[in-house]
Amino acid sequence: MSDFDEIIRVGQEIPEVASVKTQMPYTLIVTFGDGTCRETLLNPDDMVGLMAALKDPDYFARAFVDTRTKTVAWPNGVDLDPCVLYEPSLRTKDPHSRFKTESY
Repeated sequence: MSDFDEIIRVGQEIPEVASVKTQMPYTLIVTFGDGTCRETLLNPDDMVGLMAALKDPDYFARAFVDTRTKTVAWPNGVDLDPCVLYEPSLRTKDPHSRFKTESY
């Protein structure tokens, strides 16, 4: 094992995405390794730079689980922080929130 193979963990374990389904408009249904499900609505106004490609519904629907990073990703290299997708305390009805997550 090289020095780069060691992972230093601080705090809680990073959740691993097991599956993802997409729904329009810009909604992800994410299931995690522990069985938890979250529904996350992405705001198209925040899709800039590499994320701008996600505004195209056909491209958005190409979301997949990256087997290396264990999170939601797209073919252009965009991926999402699994902690943000998982964290139930981020649920909000605030229209100014960057990400709106709901658990069900």
